[in-house]
Amino acid sequence: MVDIGVPGGGDSDTAEVFCFAINNAGNVVGRARQVDGRQVAFFWSPTDGFTTLWHHSTNSDNGNSAYAINDLDQVTGNLNVNKHGLIYHAFLWSPGMGNPRDLGVVGGAQYSLGNGINNLGKIVGGSYVLGDVWEPMSWTKRSGMNLLGTVVGTLYAQALAINDAGQIVGLDQTGTSDLSFYTAPGTGLKFLKGLGGNTTYANAINQKWSDRWHCGGHD
Repeated sequence: MVDIGVPGGGDSDTAEVFCFAINNAGNVVGRARQVDGRQVAFFWSPTDGFTTLWHHSTNSDNGNSAYAINDLDQVTGNLNVNKHGLIYHAFLWSPGMGNPRDLGVVGGAQYSLGNGINNLGKIVGGSYVLGDVWEPMSWTKRSGMNLLGTVVGTLYAQALAINDAGQIVGLDQTGTSDLSFYTAPGTGLKFLKGLGGNTTYANAINQKWSDRWHCGGHD
């Protein structure tokens, strides 16, 4: 294990760093609270150390977060776009871009976030929609942000991971159960069979999906 330090340097009782993803080059993304109190999303490489991705800090711990990185060093997550309060959008960033690209929202709502990105640059996550509900979304450079589908009774749904074949897994919460779903190009949302309970979590998918294997949890 290697201590990568804190963005901005130094250390304190209030400084904290959370790493969420790593790619094949050993580059890491996550979020941190700096010694000076700023909350930031970051990209870290073994050669260059930390790069912070945004300038609007927030009191919320998840206002700026980098959740996923692909093998091309493209990064996604969410960044606070309102310097006077907490409104966050999904973003796309890679070294050399300068400012991250704001991916917007679906239907004029205020919030979205990116949870996964594949090596083709397709992003999945969630968008807050009218009616106080989070729905799973995907984003591509060609088509922008679109919902993957809706389920009656959903309170909170997120797409959590995507592979290079465009196969996606995620979570759908209805208030009475937490369900895992799978979808792929040309198919609708399909719910994964659990082990008898009413709670399953699908958090990751590899490059060779089968109906037998996914990575998650069960209650």
